[in-house]
Amino acid sequence: MWEYIAVPSVIFGMNVMAWNGGDHEKLEVLQNRVGRLALGAPKWTAVEAIRGDLGWSLFSERMVKDVVNYRVRIERMENKRWLKQIFECKKTEDSEDCSC
Repeated sequence: MWEYIAVPSVIFGMNVMAWNGGDHEKLEVLQNRVGRLALGAPKWTAVEAIRGDLGWSLFSERMVKDVVNYRVRIERMENKRWLKQIFECKKTEDSEDCSC
């Protein structure tokens, strides 16, 4: 339930809000608590074991993965799409010469 309801909601918010390292840490602590509860694990159980058993990753890893996937999606678009044209334009050193 955590993976299918809570995580997508948080990730959506991560993409539109400014988050700092402390916020990421709080999310990780919350995720670890949920994982311990789901597995019935004691508090001294290693966080890596909980994440490994549940197949979860860090929120910062999820954000980076989403950014990379989005960039790959743009790069595979047809050149006639506006987003692709703007992306290609911004990749160049001198973006003022863009015809976008």
